[in-house]
Amino acid sequence: MTMWIEMKKHFEARASEWFSAFMLCACGFYCLLHPNLFDGPNRLLFSGLKSIADQQVWGLTILLVGYIRVTALFINGRWGVTPFIRIATGFLSIFVWFCVSVGLYKSGIPDFGIVVYPGFCLCDIYSAYRAARDAYEAEAARQLQKQLSESPSNVSSFRRRR
Repeated sequence: MTMWIEMKKHFEARASEWFSAFMLCACGFYCLLHPNLFDGPNRLLFSGLKSIADQQVWGLTILLVGYIRVTALFINGRWGVTPFIRIATGFLSIFVWFCVSVGLYKSGIPDFGIVVYPGFCLCDIYSAYRAARDAYEAEAARQLQKQLSESPSNVSSFRRRR
C-alpha cells in the first residue's frame, strides 16, 4: 500500500514522462508484432526509417528505451527522487523520437507522423528540463541543509552577541 501512495505522489508531476514511456513501449511492441510493417503497403512511408535501421532494430530499440524509462519512473516513484536517471532516460527518449521524425521526413511522403513525433520530442525535452530543475532544487536543498547543520543557529549566535 505504501508503494502505491509513494507512486501516486509523484505520478501527477511525471504524467507526461509516463505517457512517453508507455508510448515508446507500445510503438516498440507494434513494430515487433508486425514484421512486414516496413515492407507492406506503407513501405514508402517507412523507407526513411528503413534507410536508418531494420524494422527489428527499431522495434527492439524503441521497446528497450521505453522499458528503461518505465523502470526509472517506477524507481523514482517508489524509492526516492532520481532526477539524473530521469534526465538520462529523457534524452534517450528524445533521441528515439528525433530519429523517428527524421526517418519519416526522409521518406518524403506527407504524413501526420511528421507533426506527431516531433511533438513527442518537444514534450520529452520539457520533461528532461523539469528533471534537471528537480536535480538542481534537490542539490540546493542538500546544500542548505548542510549549511544549517554545520553552522550554529541564528538564535544561539544572537545570544552570544548580547
